[in-house]
Amino acid sequence: MQRTVLAALIAGLFSLPAWAQEAPLLGEIVVTATRIPTPARELLADVTVITEEQIDAYGHATMADLLRAVPGLELNASGGLGGQLNVHVRGTNANHLLVLVDGQRIGSATLGSTALEHLPLHAVERIELLRAPASSLYGMDAVGGVLQIFTRGGGKGTGLTGFSAGLGAHGLRHADVGLGVGDGPWRLDVSLGHAQNEGFSATNPKALFGAFNPDRDGYRNQSAQARLARRWSDGELSLGLMDVETRTEFDMGTPGNDYSRQALASQSLQLSQRLLPAWDATVRLGRGKDNMRTFGGAPSRFQTSQDQFTWENGLDAWGGKVLLGAEYLQQEVDSTTAFSVDARRIRSLFAGYGGHWGRHLLQVNARNDHNNQFGSRTTGAMSYGFEPRRGLRLHATLATAFKAPTFNDLYFPFTDYSIPGVFTYTYSGNPGLLPERSRNGELGLTWQEGKQSLRATLYRQRISDLIVASNGTSNDFPVNVGTASIDGLELAWQRDWGPWALGGHATFQAAEDSGSGLALPRRARRSGALSLARELGAWSWRGEWLLTGPRHDDLANSRALAGYGLLNLSLSHRTARDWRLEARLDNVLDKAYEQAYGYNTPGRSLFVGVRYQPQG
Repeated sequence: MQRTVLAALIAGLFSLPAWAQEAPLLGEIVVTATRIPTPARELLADVTVITEEQIDAYGHATMADLLRAVPGLELNASGGLGGQLNVHVRGTNANHLLVLVDGQRIGSATLGSTALEHLPLHAVERIELLRAPASSLYGMDAVGGVLQIFTRGGGKGTGLTGFSAGLGAHGLRHADVGLGVGDGPWRLDVSLGHAQNEGFSATNPKALFGAFNPDRDGYRNQSAQARLARRWSDGELSLGLMDVETRTEFDMGTPGNDYSRQALASQSLQLSQRLLPAWDATVRLGRGKDNMRTFGGAPSRFQTSQDQFTWENGLDAWGGKVLLGAEYLQQEVDSTTAFSVDARRIRSLFAGYGGHWGRHLLQVNARNDHNNQFGSRTTGAMSYGFEPRRGLRLHATLATAFKAPTFNDLYFPFTDYSIPGVFTYTYSGNPGLLPERSRNGELGLTWQEGKQSLRATLYRQRISDLIVASNGTSNDFPVNVGTASIDGLELAWQRDWGPWALGGHATFQAAEDSGSGLALPRRARRSGALSLARELGAWSWRGEWLLTGPRHDDLANSRALAGYGLLNLSLSHRTARDWRLEARLDNVLDKAYEQAYGYNTPGRSLFVGVRYQPQG
């Protein structure tokens, strides 16, 4: 059966592309791949752009729903809505993806990752996902890539800018509304959202450490986003705010109700100004916060604050664009757990150059990060591209990156989590840890003509001093082990024929511990997606088939996770110029599958709703 599925997937690659905009249109401007606005035709990196129109057209969805159809990504969630979401980019660890909101870091410095499962889509205007090591641009943590979220703003007129509401499976209730004020140099945009459901049991009897509890685990998310901007002919001053408050029930096997409350917040003040005809400068001051509180059998609190100052300069020179900048980041943790060190400071300098001469393209970047915990790290990247003819491009890239140990890795105090008669387990940090180091090389081909494109990327990455818990004992502490090796091939094709949109992509990779040859946890050797969409008058529909091969849930490869395929359908009907009804049916075939060992996943799920979206 698996061979049949893979054969169908590969065959589909040469007739279908992904629903999401796999490659930016040639005339589009992309920021994340170079830190400065760059025409897509001059990019030498694999970037997926998901626009506001695509987000709205997808109906009620979560960040996971959007990202599942992106090439090179593997997602797994622990339970239902609100359960911890891990995103693996091209075989790297989940904490190797750097997440930015309007340029500001947001996430946990104790876990080293961002709670993407809580970020609301009503606040999102655009998502840019860079699938490549990017420490030479953004510093520590960007070993697998960078996901940048741009919040909504910049509308016109005063009044309602959007509205949606709906009901779904497991008691889901959802609503969001957007408002805008101003049509001159001043502009204020605000959006509010609420979602909650009654859920299902997050775990099943296979759950480790006796965590199974057959109750229903519900979820609630309340969010707000605002942007105030003042624009003039050659510059802009903007203030962006986002605040998310969640309540997530989970299972710890203890009597009663275990739940967490997590608050995510981002504030960013940015000034952009053209100082000279060939000199654009941006100054950004921001703060990101992640406050996680757990209640029930093991109450705790972990809060991270990240204060960030950035100065970027883009200069037209030598037939291209020069990037010069400096950054300061201070991370602080405040917790019921007593860390011996609770703050660190990183000072950074970065530079880059991108040029396009006839058939030749070049992108070079370098960055130095000085961390007061373990000194300086210098990373770099160099890409060369050649265009044999219009629309066809070959490129090669070499890059280095690094991942700093988290505060949990370094300073977590010795803690005994044992339950007498059930299991024995202790954990402590290791202050002697070194940062993980990465070397990456890739070869790529991109072809785009009209409304169709083909992309193939061959990549190889080696991650040294990989940080893992000491496996095989009940007394765990993190250590630097040998090397992780990741070799892969990523393929994607897309084409539109009038009202039809067709797509497909596939990833074939081996992500292994170099010493043992065992597969890295939750990384499949084969994954991909097929999609088909159609617009017919006031009606539009979309179908997608998501495919994931077999994986293992642990580094010892002792807990197997079977491969699976999920069929999702969506339908919408425009009842008036600005209004439409929408419906989504996920997991149409009611497939039983696992993304994490011992955790349940939703069966067939229906959502119906209404959306207001001004057409201008």
